[in-house]
Amino acid sequence: MMSDAVDLTNRLRPFGENLVEWRQAAASLRIKVEEAIKAKSVDAETLTETEQSADKIYEAIDRFDALKSEVAETSPRAAEQLAEVGDALRLVLLEMTELTTRLYSVRSVPQSEDPEPDDSPPPEGDTEPESDIPADPDALST
Repeated sequence: MMSDAVDLTNRLRPFGENLVEWRQAAASLRIKVEEAIKAKSVDAETLTETEQSADKIYEAIDRFDALKSEVAETSPRAAEQLAEVGDALRLVLLEMTELTTRLYSVRSVPQSEDPEPDDSPPPEGDTEPESDIPADPDALST
């Protein structure tokens, strides 16, 4: 029984270590998001890194859920207590997802907020169709 507890502790340790790392990454990403908003641009490398981090968190959630199911087979109560770790993983994933969405919104904003007016004439064929209503209101009374 003691070896099972040690084994479980050893199998859970990476999740805790990764959570610390991903929370730090989220804090760093929050700063990058604010900088990107101010600069009105974001580089592709930052987007790629955040997507890769999210992928790692998804994989960790899958591994954790499998471990929790395994624990639940022998101790449902222990599995319930482990649920907090799964919740923490999902919360950090949610935070990373929200921050990544903000980065993508910065990237999708047009670079020029004040476009220059287009004074060129419309292309041929783009004229408005003529109206059937006469310009002379007296012509309607006939």
